[in-house]
Amino acid sequence: MVPAKTTATSDDVFDYFESGAAHLLGDDPKAVDQIERELSGLWSKARDAGEQDTAVYRLALSNLVILGDSEQQETLELFASTYAAAYPSRVVLVLRDTETDRLTARMSASCRNNPSGEGVVCWEKIDIRCPEGMGRSMASAVRALLIARIATVVVVATPVRDRWILDRFLRWADLMVTSDETLEAAGALLFWDDTGNRDALTKWIDRIWVTLEPARRRLAKAFDNADIRKRFEQCEKIEVIAPSVAERSLLAGWVMSRLQWRLVGVADDRRTAQLLENNRRIRLQLSEGSDNAVVVTGADQSPEQIDLRCEDESQRPCVEWADPKWAEAIIDALHQESPDLVFFTAADAARRLQEIDATGPSESIVHVGQSPDDMADAAAERVAAIINEAVTERGRCRIALAGGSTPELLYRRLGSDTYAEAIAWDRIDWFWGDERWVPHDDPQSNYRMARETLLESINVVAEQIHPMPTSDDLTPEEAAEQYEATIRTVFDIG
Repeated sequence: MVPAKTTATSDDVFDYFESGAAHLLGDDPKAVDQIERELSGLWSKARDAGEQDTAVYRLALSNLVILGDSEQQETLELFASTYAAAYPSRVVLVLRDTETDRLTARMSASCRNNPSGEGVVCWEKIDIRCPEGMGRSMASAVRALLIARIATVVVVATPVRDRWILDRFLRWADLMVTSDETLEAAGALLFWDDTGNRDALTKWIDRIWVTLEPARRRLAKAFDNADIRKRFEQCEKIEVIAPSVAERSLLAGWVMSRLQWRLVGVADDRRTAQLLENNRRIRLQLSEGSDNAVVVTGADQSPEQIDLRCEDESQRPCVEWADPKWAEAIIDALHQESPDLVFFTAADAARRLQEIDATGPSESIVHVGQSPDDMADAAAERVAAIINEAVTERGRCRIALAGGSTPELLYRRLGSDTYAEAIAWDRIDWFWGDERWVPHDDPQSNYRMARETLLESINVVAEQIHPMPTSDDLTPEEAAEQYEATIRTVFDIG
């Protein structure tokens, strides 16, 4: 945004930029236009407020979008003000609030004295309150509120398990910063992506990687010790300890990339790495623990633990959202011309760890329900997660529906308001696994049951629905051949 120069007294500017107006948001673009008019009104008031000439610069060098919970408001307000004071931005603070049932926005502005001593520099802030289940409307509203042609930083400070929302933000973010909980839930979208979406990775710096900076420095210092280095080069087993899967994987990936180890398979239900130089095998174990540490074990040596905790040895994370260093780190990352290659090599190794882990035996999911309603709720939640995972990883999801009365309650759950905004319905193709040889409007038709219980309640168009043909003009054999041709066309199978 080009700086706009107005006049006001400094005291008036610091106290005056508050708007008491709250606007309802959603899919209505007029609501967004109203917010823009309200923001412009703030600057008109500033221009008229002063008794002496004081330059007021309305400045935005980036868009800063922060996703958090209402309980985090004080911490995230401090983070936003620290960032924007150093790097003036349009701040969009989105807080999930369980006590509201509407998507609302409130505008304000903050200022600081210009370091040059001439006037003040001001930036805008839009506070959005978002109830559960309105993720799509929230993402659309935030996108419409961003200033075009400047960089956008998205900070996810609370667990977000809806990959559809993360996918939308990642599409237009120049830099994305996540909490470790979100990384756990959306790892496939970020760097465990089977499609190898490196473009998404270049726009993303996760909280864990920055948090692991002290651990990496301590481990690098340990490598400089000849005795410890020799232990690594002669070890038979290495154990990486960290609180979360992502932390363990990234730290193990960093060790592997530094020592040029590569993964070759699974042995005795544990991950195994192989050293490139001499074909020697090393057992790699990832363990959950409260602190970051690496334990090295040799053939004739007792285990040696390398402690990788913070310098003050406290149990808190080395980096916290309210720490001013966080804002500085994000600004520095935004100005990097190329991604951190050390992070790339570690992430690639960590991804291979995940791939090998996926080759092991899968665990069945067993849910014991107390009633049909309980089972339907659990099944709907599971189906929604699988759909969104498929859409995130491949762009579309294709589902073969079952017939009969058994899945009817599940279909009604999925077609309810609970999942209206939670599933990317426009990305799904619908098929049938079996069908009765009756017209589509017959009470025995599986297509009719699915249409009335689910398809008529969701955002879906005819091109997405592929029922089995049961026309009187066809024989069952001809209908089967026709349905096979439909499936081959949709799946692009020759």
